[in-house]
Amino acid sequence: MPDPKYQGSDIRIARRIARKHGPDIERRRIRVEQFLSKVQSAARRTAKKRNAAQAEMEQLRRQIASSFEAQLEREQRVLSDWAQRQLSRMQDRLLSSVSPEDIASIERAQRKYNSFAELIKDLEG
Repeated sequence: MPDPKYQGSDIRIARRIARKHGPDIERRRIRVEQFLSKVQSAARRTAKKRNAAQAEMEQLRRQIASSFEAQLEREQRVLSDWAQRQLSRMQDRLLSSVSPEDIASIERAQRKYNSFAELIKDLEG
């Protein structure tokens, strides 16, 4: 991007250079070339800074995404562990209060909680 203090038409730039450095055409040509190279190098520096900022933003985006994925994985593991603990707790509770008449209902409950644990494991994978 050109320097704001030099914005304007080429004629205004040429007049400004002519007033400053006299009527010598060769000197004017050199000054215009110097000015243009200065503007071009400023544009290159700006583009380089912009590209560096974009690369940094992309790197931050990737880091945030990987951090989010790791957190999601940890939460899924915790959920699976919780389901296993619930299953064990329910089995222990049922087995401690078992009577011969309740065997059918206990088997139904075991199937129910086993299917729940398998569902959680399938959701993980």
